[in-house]
Amino acid sequence: LKVYGNDISIIQNEMLKAIYKIKDKEDKALYLKNIYKTVAELYIKTPVPQSLVKQHLGIINGYKDYVIGFEFLELQSKDPAKALAGVQTAKEAEDMLVTSFDSIKKIVLLNKITYAQNDPAYVWFLQSSESIKTN
Repeated sequence: LKVYGNDISIIQNEMLKAIYKIKDKEDKALYLKNIYKTVAELYIKTPVPQSLVKQHLGIINGYKDYVIGFEFLELQSKDPAKALAGVQTAKEAEDMLVTSFDSIKKIVLLNKITYAQNDPAYVWFLQSSESIKTN
């Protein structure tokens, strides 16, 4: 579980760096679509503990659904209905990702996995443990 937490934290951090690099680009949707496609592919290649397979698949499907949503949004001028479907697909992808990541965080914390400051997952799980304690 600990290695997995670090592995997915590295993927998420790299994704955030890539998104930050495109913040001033003209066609952000195209860049985001490609970033999310790459992220989904990275998650497919990531070893996953048996206890987190469902959540891991939720993450993969969430990023793949973001790609589909952005593809539909690209059709906005030709097919507004598909573009609207793209917005809905992106919203569903977001919900799936939030649910999957929250579940992973809870499972890691319930298994009393801790991270040192030099671990990639340290900040991610530090924030989670504080929110779980107050809920």
